[in-house]
Amino acid sequence: MRLCTLLIVVLLAMVASPARSSPAALSNFSFLTGNWVGESDGVFVDEYWSPATGDSMVGMFRIIKNGKIQLYELLAIELDGVSPVLRLRHYSPRLVGREQEAITFKVAKSNETEAVFVRADLESTKLIYRKKGNDALEAVLEKAGEDGKTKVETFIYKRAK
Repeated sequence: MRLCTLLIVVLLAMVASPARSSPAALSNFSFLTGNWVGESDGVFVDEYWSPATGDSMVGMFRIIKNGKIQLYELLAIELDGVSPVLRLRHYSPRLVGREQEAITFKVAKSNETEAVFVRADLESTKLIYRKKGNDALEAVLEKAGEDGKTKVETFIYKRAK
């Protein structure tokens, strides 16, 4: 009887405590965790990703040009059922939203050093993250231009010190 009571107490404690570890479904994205910075032609970019906790990771991205904010982006990798998805929203200065709803990307490929996300409603748009050594990260945005040709924006980051 004591053993049964003890088991019930332990199980209830496990169920009642919030999830602190990341589910296996998010483990491939752990290489994103941290603060990443880059600069090119006077444009400063930084991106931050929290560690996975529970069923999500949260990210922040911003572009600063000539000392002025140009764009904020809020990102989340979260489980949609059992599959991870990336959702993001863009904001202008003063946190004015640019989209009515979050843009959703499905995972096309992921491993310990690369994650490829494809926009759910526009498969010609991809967001690709690649780990480039312990302290470097590359983010590539590919999307079709109005002329039908693929436009590529590449952000090269170093881990912030």
